[in-house]
Amino acid sequence: MPKLLFRVNSNQKMGTGHLFECMVLAKSAQIPSVFCLAPDKHAVKLIKQFGFPARIIRNEIADLNALIEKEKPDVVIFDIIDLGDAYLRKINPRGAKILALNALLHPVKADAQVATVFTPHAKNKTHYGAKFVLLRPRISETQAVTIKTQVRNILIMFGGGDPGNFTAVALRALAAIPGKFNVTIIMGGANKNLQKISTYLRNFPKPHELHHNITDDKKLIRLMTNADLALASGGYTLSELLHFGIPTLGLAQNTIEQKRIFRNFPSDSFVSLGLGDKISAKQLATATHKLMNDHAKRTRLSKKASLVVDGHGTSRVQKIIQQLIQPRVLILGASGNLGRLLARNLNANKPVSLFKGDILDRRNLEKQIAKNDVIINLVGASTDKGKEMKAQFDLNVTAQALLLDVCKDKEIKRIIFPSSLNVYRPLKRASRETDPTEASDPYTLTKILAEQVYRYYSNHFGIPVTILRLGSVYGPSRSKGILHRFAETIKDSRSITIPKTPAFRDLLHQDDLLDLINRVMDYNQKTFTGSSGKRVSFRALALLARKLFPEVKIKYNNDLNVSTWGDNSKSKRILGFIPHIKLEQGLKRVFKN
Repeated sequence: MPKLLFRVNSNQKMGTGHLFECMVLAKSAQIPSVFCLAPDKHAVKLIKQFGFPARIIRNEIADLNALIEKEKPDVVIFDIIDLGDAYLRKINPRGAKILALNALLHPVKADAQVATVFTPHAKNKTHYGAKFVLLRPRISETQAVTIKTQVRNILIMFGGGDPGNFTAVALRALAAIPGKFNVTIIMGGANKNLQKISTYLRNFPKPHELHHNITDDKKLIRLMTNADLALASGGYTLSELLHFGIPTLGLAQNTIEQKRIFRNFPSDSFVSLGLGDKISAKQLATATHKLMNDHAKRTRLSKKASLVVDGHGTSRVQKIIQQLIQPRVLILGASGNLGRLLARNLNANKPVSLFKGDILDRRNLEKQIAKNDVIINLVGASTDKGKEMKAQFDLNVTAQALLLDVCKDKEIKRIIFPSSLNVYRPLKRASRETDPTEASDPYTLTKILAEQVYRYYSNHFGIPVTILRLGSVYGPSRSKGILHRFAETIKDSRSITIPKTPAFRDLLHQDDLLDLINRVMDYNQKTFTGSSGKRVSFRALALLARKLFPEVKIKYNNDLNVSTWGDNSKSKRILGFIPHIKLEQGLKRVFKN
């Protein structure tokens, strides 16, 4: 099961917007999540109300690295505005992907970057803008309001903390405006001015109601959508009001909010009054009264605002997270037919790259492996009897050992190594994973040695290794093997040559192999047999071929062939793997090709 780890802060000075957007993201993604943050009692309480575990960070780097090691997340999400590469270089993600949310001040190298309500640093502009604003589900599903001719209800809502205490300024401004209207004040849980505001409201001349730390989304939506006009600040408070189409006057709590949030939204979607500490109650009263009396402008603002924040930002960021969770697959030996076929047909949601260069070049290996999670290693010498022992040993043993030695220092999630059924000692029954192995030629010797190298590195260094002992893989994309040889001789001489001594093979179609590899991608088992589970004699294959080509002659030689076939019951039981391509159907495809 995937897991997310969020590194985010929340306090009165910065507000609760960053924390809320992370909790919305975690809740909507329905992925187990852990939150780590600097000490703040209100923030911890909020996280627990949302049903997530909260972990306090005191020694930033040491505590976070220890938590990553313990929790083993698939993605670490940083929602810290001053995040930078100097900080990230000290973090050991242990194979987890890094998603940077709202990296405003410094260039950041991460696996993905998203800016939600903020305009990011110029070099971090990958995914940003109002379309990535993360709204809670009930809020995103709520339709925009209809603008009334007269303003009857005014909302004051300055975010979770309101460090500038603009709530007080807004109340003084509204008290000075003539006419009848109601005032609703919503104060966040991190706002420390509750007592002062409550005292001031005792003599406030307008009908009013005060709400503090609302956690019920239905209630919050009802209060917000009941407003005909709003005075607000904060990225998410402003975003929610714009989504509802509430005509809003915005007062920035600080320069970051002014330059990086307010400018993220079109100027004709709300009225930006700039830095709130530069606005007097009298100036705010004048601007508010003017907008109250301009129905046409309020209508224009409302229509534009509801289009700017469309409510689909959460689903857009979810897709980015799902892409990060999917393992990045590196295929070695992809220049061969099977490698190219595999690259084209792996599950579409898995990003695939192809290894380029010499597998015996350590630097090249280190560079390409570092970017990936799963390695499918198709590199290896074939059963070609003409290939020298040294060449087979170089590819089947030395190259495998070098690959594993590089991987032992990386956070690789899985290495899939295709071996062969030929490593089994010949038996009178189908071979199982627990049966003894025995070398019958240089090829099988190198395969057995390679398997031992893989087990050694798995046992001693914890590298997750899956060995697939495969039958004879065949299909239109295969340019070697018994059926390919049959096809070549049929084409050249209208004949097939088979040994006099009875011999058989366990044939696995390439489509079934692709299915097996897709299934084994997420299983931490040492060895699986990949086979049809059926033995077919060379003579039976020749007769099937002649059924398709009646003019074909069958010839015989004195070759001796080792015969093995595999028991695939473990693959069926654990992976649900069932070969689907019938032999005659597969033969037609091969010979037609």
